[in-house]
Amino acid sequence: MAQRNKVDPVIVGSEDRGARGMRETALPLARDAVTFHAVSQIRLDARQRVSEVVWGQVDTAGNCWASDEMRAPVADVVEALHNGDAVFALFRGADGHLPQRRFIAVEHDDGEEAIALDGGAGSGPDLEAMDRIDG
Repeated sequence: MAQRNKVDPVIVGSEDRGARGMRETALPLARDAVTFHAVSQIRLDARQRVSEVVWGQVDTAGNCWASDEMRAPVADVVEALHNGDAVFALFRGADGHLPQRRFIAVEHDDGEEAIALDGGAGSGPDLEAMDRIDG
């Protein structure tokens, strides 16, 4: 069970990792495992920001889905990241979809929170290589 504490996490999008803001977040107890999610498809808006995902919870021990995949707004992914969950992007490979990069929460100059792939350009496949949500 997660214990709710008032903490000062890093401000999303801040280059200064020592910067602190106020956000109530769940701190896992030592016996609590991090929840892992995988994003298999995305929708990009006109600004090339992720606006919607198809994702699900993953059982990392069995390397399988722990929940059904479902469509969700990107705000759900941002909330999961703020809660300390790990969210990985799945990219199509010869052996199926593989988690090759992790998502992070970012805040854009206009104040909108979104997600981006961790690491700079050239550190692996990018959003353009991800499967798209149809329709």
